[in-house]
Amino acid sequence: MNEPAIVIAGQICVDIVMNFPDGSTDLSSLIQPGRCVVVEDSTITSGGAVSNTGLVLARMGVPVRLVGKIGGDAIGSSLLSILENGNPGLSDHLIVAKGMTTSYAIVLNPPGIDRSFLYVPGPNHRFSPAEVTDKHLEGARYFHLGYPTEMQLFYQDHGDLCLEMFQRVKEHGLTTSVDMALPDIYSESGRFDWRTWLQRMMPQVDMFLPSLDEITFMLRPKIFSSSNDIEKLDKQIIMEMASEAIEMGAALVLTKLGERGLYLQTSRDSARLRQMGKGQPYDLEAWRDVQLWCPSFKVNVKGTTGAGDSSVAGFLAAMTKGLGPEQALETAAAAGAASCEQADASSGVPSWEALRERITMGWERNS
Repeated sequence: MNEPAIVIAGQICVDIVMNFPDGSTDLSSLIQPGRCVVVEDSTITSGGAVSNTGLVLARMGVPVRLVGKIGGDAIGSSLLSILENGNPGLSDHLIVAKGMTTSYAIVLNPPGIDRSFLYVPGPNHRFSPAEVTDKHLEGARYFHLGYPTEMQLFYQDHGDLCLEMFQRVKEHGLTTSVDMALPDIYSESGRFDWRTWLQRMMPQVDMFLPSLDEITFMLRPKIFSSSNDIEKLDKQIIMEMASEAIEMGAALVLTKLGERGLYLQTSRDSARLRQMGKGQPYDLEAWRDVQLWCPSFKVNVKGTTGAGDSSVAGFLAAMTKGLGPEQALETAAAAGAASCEQADASSGVPSWEALRERITMGWERNS
């Protein structure tokens, strides 16, 4: 493959998406001992931040290099085949751990509501930041890390190995970004002190790209635990959390708000923007001190799996092409919306040209 514009490292798995028939919105009544539930169909596809974001970027014509760890089993072989289908060489840099079961997730996808997961971590918990080598970084402008919450060695020991990795990536001059995943609150990751982790990492992270529930879980845990509907959180709180991440050291924060769209906030410090490295915006002044809200696009939702990853891919693709903040934000929203038009994570997102044309032709927004 050509030299990558973006290296994507982190969590990768196989998704088995179970699509429930219309009217099946109460999972607690469906999943009961001894009951056989007939689903409409299932989709077996690659999943996780590395695959989801990587495949969408590749479809948009952005050269990517994927770095993650899988098992040397039948599930892993299937994952390699899925990635290589139409993208020869895309799996070349994945690490195969013989004797381990490849990570997989059973995705429960009822119509009209967000999905739930049954997840087997597998080699993701044994993937080390030290396995992201200098060779992986060669020729790239951006480095994107997906789901440190799902990989033990990225947060254990207060994230020492992860911090060392980011420092090394920045020494190569790459622009860095991080996307999170909401951990199981009863797991080791769910009990971890993520605020302190962010305080350590943000000076090395140029672009922080969490969902609203993830950033609330990490920076406002009392609100997270007491709220019945995080997606309706007041805008002022959303802005305050983005400001806090920027004060910790990030250059920009893109918060994914689900049906509400996206919120982008950037540093007012021009010097911090100049520290973004090889992928810094062409027009730094246009990106300084930005506070932008972007509504979502209207779609017929077939599944929300990977919508956040697709939004991240749209945003990163826009950055590689030198777009300004408004266009980058709407591209991110459009990619996330298009992803929801299919049950799997990435196949609903079209080429860069087709996506931008759909936007310019007046794609209807949600209010």
